[in-house]
Amino acid sequence: YLICVGGYNGATGTGTMSISLETAPPPATPGDECDTAGDIVFADGSNAIDTTEMTSSGNNPTGCTNSFGAMANDMWATYTATADGFMTVWTCPDFDTDLAVYADCDTVLACDGDGGDASCQSYDSFIADIPVTAGSSYIIRVGGWGAADAGTGTVEISVASSAPMGSCCLGIENCLDGATEME
Repeated sequence: YLICVGGYNGATGTGTMSISLETAPPPATPGDECDTAGDIVFADGSNAIDTTEMTSSGNNPTGCTNSFGAMANDMWATYTATADGFMTVWTCPDFDTDLAVYADCDTVLACDGDGGDASCQSYDSFIADIPVTAGSSYIIRVGGWGAADAGTGTVEISVASSAPMGSCCLGIENCLDGATEME
């Protein structure tokens, strides 16, 4: 850096100049808050997670299924749907998880505490049948059930192109159960 000091209209003289340097705050941990969710990108299949350096964001969703906890030490990531269909998201971690899927930082689409998959430990999270549109981005948030819950594992994502059995068929011509839309 160069610092140039001069007098007004060529005036000269002596004086004192003090310079201090303050330490900038550390950069945000990627994915620690919703506004940095784009720093972590999930894809179809298995996605590694590590919440050990994350902080708790607060503003937790309500109305979740299966013993939803504190969403502590949570991480945020984005997922862009690769096809139109119905997304299933689940965790396979080494700690007790909470899971939520958002349309944006404020709009919760679904959330779960201990909906689990039998192939993982007993306190993982599972959300199924979230309608998604190819090319649209969604935010996935993973946290610990309690304040001490943090760790590593995976978030698994799949998209099925057809509606689950028993879904309403309004607005489409061909339903899974062989019925057709009512006119």
